[in-house]
Amino acid sequence: PDPATARALAALTDGLMLQLLLTGRRADRTELRELFARCCPEL
Repeated sequence: PDPATARALAALTDGLMLQLLLTGRRADRTELRELFARCCPEL
């Protein structure tokens, strides 16, 4: 991805991980994969 997309993906990932930490939820890889597919279908 281009630099702007890479930064956006890094920020999105940081936000998701922070949300998981704050809520105590376990990471669901399938759910995360689907989220990234909706946000960035070109990846």
